[in-house]
Amino acid sequence: CEGIPASYTYSCTVSAGFNNPVFQWQQRLNGGAWSDITGAVATNYVNNVPANKPPGIYEYRLTVAEAGNISSSQCRISSLPITLTINPNPVATAVNNGPVCEGSNTQLTATGGTQYAWSGPAGYTAAAASVTILNTGLNQAGNYSVIVSNAAGCNATASTTLLVQPAPAIAVAFSDTSICINDSITLLSSGGNSYDWQPAMGLSASNVPTPKASPVNSTLYKVIGTNAAGCKDSATVNVVVNNKAIANAGPDKTIILGGSTILSASIAGNYQSFAWSPSPDIANTSILQPTVAPTADATYRLNVISKNGCGSSTDDVNVNFYTGIFIPNAFTPNNDGLNDSWNVPALDAYPGFQLKVFDRYGQKVFENNNKNQPWDGRHKGLPLTIGVYVYVIKLNEQLPVLKGTVLIIR
Repeated sequence: CEGIPASYTYSCTVSAGFNNPVFQWQQRLNGGAWSDITGAVATNYVNNVPANKPPGIYEYRLTVAEAGNISSSQCRISSLPITLTINPNPVATAVNNGPVCEGSNTQLTATGGTQYAWSGPAGYTAAAASVTILNTGLNQAGNYSVIVSNAAGCNATASTTLLVQPAPAIAVAFSDTSICINDSITLLSSGGNSYDWQPAMGLSASNVPTPKASPVNSTLYKVIGTNAAGCKDSATVNVVVNNKAIANAGPDKTIILGGSTILSASIAGNYQSFAWSPSPDIANTSILQPTVAPTADATYRLNVISKNGCGSSTDDVNVNFYTGIFIPNAFTPNNDGLNDSWNVPALDAYPGFQLKVFDRYGQKVFENNNKNQPWDGRHKGLPLTIGVYVYVIKLNEQLPVLKGTVLIIR
C-alpha cells in the first residue's frame, strides 16, 4: 500500500549463451517505456521502496548482452518482468451532523472505502459508513476517528469532532391542578430562554413562561422550552376543569286535596351536598326526589353545593294545589282575551289521564292525553259552531270517569 516502505531482492540466473556477459536491470511504470536502473548491473537487485513512492504498477527485468553490446536493444535479451503493485490509499473523509443537542441523535458519515471502523468517546465503536448515535449524551462529545479500508486492503484515517450542546431542564411548578369552569390559573414554567405552550387554546399567551389558563374543558398542556443553543426540553401540566353543579328542581306538579306528589329533581355535574326548603312540607329532605303534600299552592327550592368549591345553584318547583277538579261549563273562543280557551288545570294531578270532547253527532273534536293543553274551540284548525259539546275524562284506572258538557259561546 502507498506510504509503506519495503525492500525486495530480485535474482536472475543466466545459464548459457554468453562468453563475457554483462547485466542491466530495467524498470517501467504503468506499461510505459523501459529505462535502465543506475548501478543495477548484477544478477541480483535490491529494490528499496521508499514510503513516498507514488502508487502504480512497477515492472522490473534483467537484460543480458555480451560486453560492449549491452546498450544495443538488438544484441541483448531480457528476463520476464517482475511486477510490483503499489496500491493507492483511500481518500477518507468523516463528518457529523453536529452541533447536536443533548438527547438527540447524532449521524456520523465516512466515505472513501469499502470497510469502516469507528472509535470515539465513551468507548464508542461501530463498523459502517454511516452510523447513528441515539440519545446522544454530553459524555459522547469529542473526536471520532474512522479507519477507512479499500478493496486492496489499504487504509486511511479520518476524524471529525462532535459538539454536544446541553439541553435545558424545563420545570413546571405543578403537573396537575384543577379549576372551576370559567375560572383561570397561572401556569408556571422555568429553565428556558423561550417557551411554546401547546395547545394554545385557553391561554392568555403561548410564548411566555407563565401564561394564564382558562380552558373550557380539561386540558393537558405541554410547554416546550428552548435554551440559547437552540436545544429543547418539555414538561406537562394537566388542568382539570370542574363544572358547576346545576340544580333542576323538576317540572311543576299538581295535587288535589288529600293527595301528594313526588318531586322529579335532578342535579347535573358533581355536587357536594343539596338541601330542600322549606322543609316542613317535605317527607324526606335527604333524598333528591322527595314526596310532598302541601295544603295550598307551594314553591320548593333545591339548593346544590358544587364539589371543589365551584359555587352553588338553585332551582324552584311549584306545586299547584286544588281542593277538587273544577271543570268549566262554557268558554268564549272569540280572541277577546277573556275565556278564549277551555282547560281543566287540576288534571295535572293525574298522570296518564285521558280527555275527549265530542260534538252532538258523536264525532271526536278534541283529545288530550297525559299533557294538559287548553282547547281553543277548533277542530282540524277550523272554529267549531256555537253549541253544547260533551266531554269524557278518565283520570286513572281506579277513579270513575267524569262526564259532562261544555258550551261554546261566540
